[in-house]
Amino acid sequence: MFGGFGVTPMIQVTLQIVALLIILDAYLYFLHRAMHRYEILWAFHKEHHANYKANFHVYEFALLWLVPMLVAWLCGYMLSMFVIAFVFIFEVGLTHRSAYKKANPVHRAIFRSLKGFLGTAKFHRYHHDYPTTNYTQMFTFWDMVCKTKYKGSA
Repeated sequence: MFGGFGVTPMIQVTLQIVALLIILDAYLYFLHRAMHRYEILWAFHKEHHANYKANFHVYEFALLWLVPMLVAWLCGYMLSMFVIAFVFIFEVGLTHRSAYKKANPVHRAIFRSLKGFLGTAKFHRYHHDYPTTNYTQMFTFWDMVCKTKYKGSA
């Protein structure tokens, strides 16, 4: 991807991970938004909105996480699969799980330092209260650029 620019392998891997995170988060943002707009996708996603738990319909899970991992695997990007898995763990483990539980001091410190850049538990909670806002999975700039960020959210 960046091989022709004379960068070291470590910088190349770092740039690939950053690019992958941005592409993956764009996919997740626009898919999440589509899940609220199109009846066929809402049929899977509404289970998640039925209560404040990190529950997913099996087809929603496949669209959100297995499709990107399959594409990465088919393209031979093994590192990408690990990054996708990390993002999944981050998104479900920190954003959803701590969204409805009292966050531990580590989560609070992480979210406080990244507030405004990453979608925090509080940021996601606004999405459940105002479902046409705060679709982001990780980077809040998608909601800012697409003007879907809830005005009261940090």
